[in-house]
Amino acid sequence: MAFIGIITSNKNEEALKKAVLNILKNSNIKHNAIIINEENIENMKNIKFNSIIMNKENNIKEDKKQVLKQILKNTKYVVINSDIYTKLDMITNINITVITYGYNLKATVTASSINEEKILLCIQRNIKVDNKIDIEPKEMYAEIIGNDVYITMAANIIRLIY
Repeated sequence: MAFIGIITSNKNEEALKKAVLNILKNSNIKHNAIIINEENIENMKNIKFNSIIMNKENNIKEDKKQVLKQILKNTKYVVINSDIYTKLDMITNINITVITYGYNLKATVTASSINEEKILLCIQRNIKVDNKIDIEPKEMYAEIIGNDVYITMAANIIRLIY
């Protein structure tokens, strides 16, 4: 079973979790999305996450940062909203695949075009995945999930990984 951790604001927790689960419902892999927050982070330290989505600024208290760093050490992929998450100190010196998303030019995945219903996602750099096949730079359409472009980008990155 693949565990997907989600670190996001309280208002986006359910929407992002639902989006990830919906986008993976037709995959062959059993998966579960788990919200990680400051209240439950201690309980998450023994779970081996396949991927973690970080969709909010890292404002975890200092005593909990070590727990988060330990969780990240055992994770294969970290998907980071690079528009709001600017402190990457948590992932330095860790062997992990980092995939960034957002509107900035340095993001791995960004939006080329957006209308009311669809977004044209632009993969700007290769993404290494488990089966040793790189996802090469390309553009692909995706339906906007819950009127939120960031949730749409994060959920579609998870779909690409699996």
